[in-house]
Amino acid sequence: KALEPIIGQPVIVTNVVGAGGAVGHNKVKGSAPDGYTILFSSVSFLSGYYLGQFPFTWQEFDPLAMLTDEAVVVTVNGNSFIKTMKDLLAEMKAKSGQLSWAYAGTGNSTHLVAEGVRMAVGSEFRGVPYDGGAQTRTAILGGHVDVATMTGGEAWAQTQAGKLRILASSLPKSSTALPNIPALREQGVPFQFTLWKNLYLPKKTPESVKETLNTAIAKAVKNPEFIKLMDGIRSDVDYQDHKALAKTMTEEDRFIKDLLTKMK
Repeated sequence: KALEPIIGQPVIVTNVVGAGGAVGHNKVKGSAPDGYTILFSSVSFLSGYYLGQFPFTWQEFDPLAMLTDEAVVVTVNGNSFIKTMKDLLAEMKAKSGQLSWAYAGTGNSTHLVAEGVRMAVGSEFRGVPYDGGAQTRTAILGGHVDVATMTGGEAWAQTQAGKLRILASSLPKSSTALPNIPALREQGVPFQFTLWKNLYLPKKTPESVKETLNTAIAKAVKNPEFIKLMDGIRSDVDYQDHKALAKTMTEEDRFIKDLLTKMK
């Protein structure tokens, strides 16, 4: 909505469900490259291809802009005896393969972070995949699992209420979006993961269209209401134009492919 007054046209958001997002991606892929149809997607755009969930790669689209960064956080129940990430690492090493770890589905960003921690520390856990973040949160709140990964936004309210405890975030360093929450790297875990949210266009969209849209998007992400909305879901605004995003996607594609290969 922050775009509407800038471009002078209504922006209609359509949530296209089906096949884990593949239907919506494919709809944009087949649209005219005129700038009127834009795809909003996240890390699943990359992992979905390597897991066989998406029949196409990100290179079959034109990157438009990065909007935000969000953390995946490692959590325990608020009553857990595990108070810090170091406590969790000690438990994982002492009881390798015994701790239950919930996440929102195989290949989901929350699963990738759990696996990243596992590989970084060299200790196993018993994975418990759920259908989504809400179910994962319910499981850890109910004491059905020992550990859970979810987005910072999904965990924050219950953390503030004392019902959950966030041990660490997956971001490269501490973030103002998650006050007083250390990064995994700051807790001795050599792993990081950023849950970015990007925009894409159909392939062969003219450069002039990309430039026009990026000029508008760069203004929109500075809108106080947009920033407030992102703060509410614990996301950092991190704008990149289409040229910078293309470079970032090449690096992220390599990272995700390598991570999934190591997981097998």
